Amino acid sequence: MRGQELHEMEPGQLKQALRKFHRIKNEHENQLKTFQETLRNEIDAGRVTNNQQILELQTKHLAPSAYREVLELYLSLPKTDRPIEFVLWVKNHASSELRDQAHRFIIRDFPSDHRLMEILPSLVYQAACEQTESLIQHVLAESKNPQVRLVARQTLGNYILEIERLKGLDPTDARDAPSDRFRRYVEQFEVDPRQLETLFESVIDDYPAAFPDNKRPQILQSATETLRGLRLCAVGKTAPEITGFDLANKPLHLRDFRGRVVVLFFWSQGCAACHDEFARLEKQLGRFSKQQVAMVGVCSDPNREKVHSFAELQGMTGPNFWDGERRIFTDWNVRSWPTIHILDAMGKIRFKHLRGSKIDAAVAKLIQE
Repeated sequence: MRGQELHEMEPGQLKQALRKFHRIKNEHENQLKTFQETLRNEIDAGRVTNNQQILELQTKHLAPSAYREVLELYLSLPKTDRPIEFVLWVKNHASSELRDQAHRFIIRDFPSDHRLMEILPSLVYQAACEQTESLIQHVLAESKNPQVRLVARQTLGNYILEIERLKGLDPTDARDAPSDRFRRYVEQFEVDPRQLETLFESVIDDYPAAFPDNKRPQILQSATETLRGLRLCAVGKTAPEITGFDLANKPLHLRDFRGRVVVLFFWSQGCAACHDEFARLEKQLGRFSKQQVAMVGVCSDPNREKVHSFAELQGMTGPNFWDGERRIFTDWNVRSWPTIHILDAMGKIRFKHLRGSKIDAAVAKLIQE
């Protein structure tokens, strides 16, 4: 649909837009049925055997133009007349880029809508978008819904934690490198530990009033665990003791590595980036003696025997805590794999969320102290 056509609508603009939306929606649903039927036939005939072929078939039958047309239709209307149903439909059916656009429209135009409680947390995973912080702040300023405002505060805290993680990425690594513009944004972003604690404290304090029926206990649990991790595992604090068992079910204690710089490596068997980083670290840290540096893993896979066999096959034979119930993972406020923290010889946490060459520089610095 052309912008000129949209803006030349008659006074019954909203009614016409609604009719057009339902027509687009019905046409798309018919296309979807055709695609699903064709896909079943192609699979049965053996002509579609992998995800790439499914994607090609989907592209042929389900062009994203319908979603774009609905978003254009939505934007053509006066702000006070825009139906949330338009953007909700795109949110629920479109692929990532158009879905993210729909999220932004919902947040901007409907800051008090209860559905934002599901949408806002997803913004944390859009931290590489510079608009994210302003969208959250918009909800905090404009929403009249206390439940939505509470979730927005928690989302802001989690967003800042994600920025802190992104600060540790290696900009020379093509897998990690964001755009130049966003890298500058991350570098200039000041993470205030006290502000973070205050955000999660307020979520905990205000939860009973916002949810007197306790219908969202996961919000309270998550905020409580995050705040505990922030207080226990802040940079400059002595690392909390880890007592447990290794992958061979033998006792293992973090205190056993005092006197050495410790690279604490949180990983999972299903994390390909973990395997790459582990191999790179093993090679790089090999230039230091075992009396200077220890790489200690924390693996959160539930099946100890399976991950033990995997680690031996991959040559990951160093000390590894088994954390099948994710107790250590939670205590240390770990949110993704790989996560790497560095402790000095006195057992203090000196660096968090480092990757690539930043780890090498940090270890060398601590050894020289």
